[in-house]
Amino acid sequence: MFRLILFTILFFSSVAFAEDVSFQWKHNNPENVDKYNLYAREYPEGQYVKKWTGAEMTCTVTLSDGISFGIIVTAENVHGESDYSQEVVYTPEVILPPIILPTRPSSLTITFN
Repeated sequence: MFRLILFTILFFSSVAFAEDVSFQWKHNNPENVDKYNLYAREYPEGQYVKKWTGAEMTCTVTLSDGISFGIIVTAENVHGESDYSQEVVYTPEVILPPIILPTRPSSLTITFN
């Protein structure tokens, strides 16, 4: 039986409406693992969707801003896929463009006719 521990989540700002999020995890027996799978779902009701597969214990995925996501990791080898890791919930920040306000004039002249 596999047991995964979600270890670290690193956050990187990106363009508005999406954010790159990096994940790292530790595994209690990594020599028996062929690959890992990272799944994400809209939290709390969505269905898990595979976002990444690879042999490393770290990955970066792009998530939409302002939506909470549940993230889980599984390990896989010739015998099959492990149970889900503990779920981690993350909500990328909404990044809005800056608001540019008009500047005040340094002087104002009013003329009446």
